[in-house]
Amino acid sequence: MHPVMATAAKISYAHITKNPRVCGGTACVDDTRIRVIDIVQAHREGHTAEQTQDLFAVRLSLAQVYSALAYADEHRAEIDTAYAEQEQAFVEGERERDEYLERRSRS
Repeated sequence: MHPVMATAAKISYAHITKNPRVCGGTACVDDTRIRVIDIVQAHREGHTAEQTQDLFAVRLSLAQVYSALAYADEHRAEIDTAYAEQEQAFVEGERERDEYLERRSRS
């Protein structure tokens, strides 16, 4: 008798792609530059899936919206990291702006 090795099933998400040449390789809706995190943000702001379809320059299908939300649910650490990176970039941008304005006011 041979032992059976249990392996985790690989989950793939229809409509979600990661391409290093598109949005730095972050998870995006297929054939768009709409990031999963953008759809998550819309959801957090209270938009329904139907409303989210029309929020972007490219109209999304409901399947694309729901796939993005499912992907985000299964990849929470990735989404949390993306939010943290965006927050850090915002804080750095604010700091650089304030430093620039301070230098200008001394001139």
